[in-house]
Amino acid sequence: MHHPNLITAIINILCRPIETERNKKVRLKMKIILFFIYKTHLRLRDCTTAL
Repeated sequence: MHHPNLITAIINILCRPIETERNKKVRLKMKIILFFIYKTHLRLRDCTTAL
C-alpha cells in the first residue's frame, strides 16, 4: 500500500506551475520514480491475478 499523503505530495510537486531548474530536475526524478512504482504495481497485480 502506498501512503495517500505521499502521492498527494508528489502530485502537488509535479503540478506546481512555478519551475526553477532544480524543480525541473526533481520533477524528472519523480516521473522516473513514479514510472517504476507504476510498472512494479502492474507486475505485482499481474502476479496476483495469475494465481
